[in-house]
Amino acid sequence: AFDRLSDGQKKDFAPATTKDWDGMIELIKFVDSLRKKKAS
Repeated sequence: AFDRLSDGQKKDFAPATTKDWDGMIELIKFVDSLRKKKAS
């Protein structure tokens, strides 16, 4: 399935480091908390 998604360009895909993901997760949590504040 991944081969189809990447169109065979896997070699161009740089694996994300955990640090990159930590930033994304923090951002998602932050946005999520804002949504919850609005809802309540």
